[in-house]
Amino acid sequence: MLIKHSTQPQPESEPNHSLFQQLISKFIVQGSYQSKLATLASQLTDYNTVNFYTDGSLSHGGTTRMTMGIGWTTAFDNMANLTFHAVISGNPSSTKAEIIAILIAIITCPAHVTINIYTDSQYCVDHFDQLKYTSSDTLRYKNSLYPNYLHWDIIFELISTLSLHVSLFKIQGHSNIHFNDIADNLANTGRHLHILNTYVPQLTDWYCHFSWSDCLIEQPFCPFLKNIFKAYNFDHWTTNFSNIRLRAIQHLIH
Repeated sequence: MLIKHSTQPQPESEPNHSLFQQLISKFIVQGSYQSKLATLASQLTDYNTVNFYTDGSLSHGGTTRMTMGIGWTTAFDNMANLTFHAVISGNPSSTKAEIIAILIAIITCPAHVTINIYTDSQYCVDHFDQLKYTSSDTLRYKNSLYPNYLHWDIIFELISTLSLHVSLFKIQGHSNIHFNDIADNLANTGRHLHILNTYVPQLTDWYCHFSWSDCLIEQPFCPFLKNIFKAYNFDHWTTNFSNIRLRAIQHLIH
């Protein structure tokens, strides 16, 4: 169960190098990805503005073969660009993949920079802008009624801690935009790599979290419970003796 604290004052700023390493270690579980992201972050310390193209990929949704990949590339002119990709786990959602791709791009940036993120997800652009201009803690708390709210909270903790200036821009997917094509390919190939997990319980403003069978509940809690009860009632109905004929064809509707 995650319970939100009231917003606390941020500590005094630390040197860039130390701070981004702390945030990567705080929110990224796997040590191999921590090292890789820290290396990428060290190559961005001299920039005042960083442009990213990000993408998320969901394959075989609704099946046991489901995989989600994320990818991003920087978009510098006349120089080699940095790239990243990985597979993610948990609640399957193409939107979740898009959100985490944005999160992983932001976590590599030094403090006080301007970040422009180009994504083909209109939802991410709209929802980010909605949260960005939400000044009231009470109103932001109400926004925990939407899916993936914990990963959005990580994004905004990064922005606050690093004093970042972040903007998201919608681009048309699969429209021969060079850097977007690179991000798309990275997200697709990322689905075949090792899993990258984010450590949501490390959020500063939360001190406990809801989980089910040791898996973090990433959706709003009330709709999650409703879905559990619907599944339970459906199972109870189909296994009732009076529905024995339905049971005979149950395998056809899975």
